[in-house]
Amino acid sequence: METNKRIQAALKKVQKKMKADIFGFAEIFHRKYPREWNRVKDRWEEIFPTVEVTVKTKVYVRRPGIGTAPQGLPEQEVKE
Repeated sequence: METNKRIQAALKKVQKKMKADIFGFAEIFHRKYPREWNRVKDRWEEIFPTVEVTVKTKVYVRRPGIGTAPQGLPEQEVKE
């Protein structure tokens, strides 16, 4: 699925190359596992690039047939 590929590419770029937690995984981890967070919080910048993330997507087309091109997509990727 194209949506899944795009999400995985964005995640790989920010997680592996930029090493930036822009999606807020630290906050989610802290809420779900508070004791474990206390052990790793000082090393999160080291740990985050190695965290395995599973991406699950669900897409719903709510209004098919709209005649405008989606914003943010390169023109060559827009299918008529």
